[in-house]
Amino acid sequence: MARKSQGSSRAKARQATPAAPRVNGSAKPAATARTGTPTTPPGKPAPLQGVVLSPEQLRRRRARSIAIASVLGFLVILFYVVTIVKLGPGVVLNRPL
Repeated sequence: MARKSQGSSRAKARQATPAAPRVNGSAKPAATARTGTPTTPPGKPAPLQGVVLSPEQLRRRRARSIAIASVLGFLVILFYVVTIVKLGPGVVLNRPL
């Protein structure tokens, strides 16, 4: 029976805790739980957060993105050519206009 009384006191404690204020009617609380800092009010620019990359890192990221895009483009062309070859020459050459 001791457990039931503890559980009910927990439920009362949960009910007594005030809810976090909401911002603009959204479901997100006004303060973040992880950092404890309030969100930026409307009309103010958001503070810079996150990692700021150096020009060398930005250059490498761009080069990496171009390399990935090139490989993807090559694969698209390769799949297209293989599909046409597997369908045979009748698909490309003997089509009525």
